[in-house]
Amino acid sequence: MPTQGEITPIPSTGLRQPDGKLLPVLLPIAEQLRQAKAVVFFDLDKTALDDRYNPINLEGITRVISSLQNKGVIIGIHSDTPRQSLLQFAKIFGVKGPLIYELAGIHFQEQDLDIVLDVRAMEFFRGFRNRFFEEALKRFPDSADLKNFISKTIDRNKEKREGVRYPGYDRGLFINPYRLLSFGLWAEGVTKATGETYINPEFHQRVDALAKELLMAELGYSDEGEFRRDYDYDFSPEYGVTIVKKRVLSSKTPPIQHLLTLVEGYQKPIIMIGDSGADFIDDPRVITFGVANSKPELKEKLQEVTTALPFGLKTNLASKTYTDGLIELLSVIDQVVN
Repeated sequence: MPTQGEITPIPSTGLRQPDGKLLPVLLPIAEQLRQAKAVVFFDLDKTALDDRYNPINLEGITRVISSLQNKGVIIGIHSDTPRQSLLQFAKIFGVKGPLIYELAGIHFQEQDLDIVLDVRAMEFFRGFRNRFFEEALKRFPDSADLKNFISKTIDRNKEKREGVRYPGYDRGLFINPYRLLSFGLWAEGVTKATGETYINPEFHQRVDALAKELLMAELGYSDEGEFRRDYDYDFSPEYGVTIVKKRVLSSKTPPIQHLLTLVEGYQKPIIMIGDSGADFIDDPRVITFGVANSKPELKEKLQEVTTALPFGLKTNLASKTYTDGLIELLSVIDQVVN
């Protein structure tokens, strides 16, 4: 799989040549969009995947995705998930369309090409991850009563799915090495006897404080309020996770809007399927749908939608949850697309 060191992205501000025409490497992508009967994106966590980060009906979802793609519908994934993980799930699901990762990067699999909304964010966070790693080693040294397993190379989501254990440790600090446009970590307790991980709020708070301290210092902020106005700082003690990204990159709307700039006057149906308010696309050209387990804020937004639904869909909320709800919505499209 490609890694962060192999990516040479096109900045979203440089998609066109001086004469206003698209870069030649983007022309095949634009043509695919023109010819497509529709473009459908879906979220991963709690949409295509359940609470344990697994699809509950893999055969069903791969079958309907294959059918739609064979009929000329572009299917993509749009998730605040690293590029590396999206590549893995695209292979699992058979998705061939664009992968929008970390809300600020678009990867085109067939062309092995990336458009990035903010290249400077990628440069900063990549360097910051290494500097945080070095400081964490100093701030949380191994000792008899506090052990740390600090990783720069391990995909923790994959480890969680596979139940990887760490016997002998009582703390775990996992820096997500696959995030290119943001910074993410897990801070967990580890049961020494079995190596099983668990949420450890006290340790997470200490780790989170270090991340905030270093970020504010390197970015030149002395006031936390100002820092949080510019950066989306997601401290989630219930999961032991901290994720930090630039505020302008904390919405799922801009990447889709940038994708649509590749084709002037694009008129085909565009759909986003998700489970939370973050999945709602604030653009009249895009219709958002939700699986049955959608959070209240998304359900409220869906109730406010007055635009006619495409493909004969009667509701923008599925009757089933997780993967089955996604299959339900995709199947209706599959039945009417020729």
